[in-house]
Amino acid sequence: MKIISWNVKGLGSRSKRRVLKEKLVSSKADIVILQETKKEVIQRKLIGSIWGIRSSDWVSIPSNGRSGGILIMWKTKSVSVVEAVVGIFSISIKIKGMNELDWWISRVYGPNKVTERDDF
Repeated sequence: MKIISWNVKGLGSRSKRRVLKEKLVSSKADIVILQETKKEVIQRKLIGSIWGIRSSDWVSIPSNGRSGGILIMWKTKSVSVVEAVVGIFSISIKIKGMNELDWWISRVYGPNKVTERDDF
């Protein structure tokens, strides 16, 4: 299983999404974790523009204005996600592993605002 994690510093630019898609497709990753998406809404059209995998699923945390945002995507043909936990500053997915051994993967992205750091 191949996992890629990347701080993309925004998904707003069409040219940036094109370059990202080229890298992700050539990597043949099964799970892709992106942080700092700077996107308040993640829709299937956006997923297609950055990964192009038809049999995929995802879970995300929206950005807070122009900062933050986490996106975890996976190929449903090779990864079986049995649970997702979405917090304010993190996403965790539970993956059904081989030999009935389940495991978790998480992405945490801390707040930029000093006033939110106590919550973090």
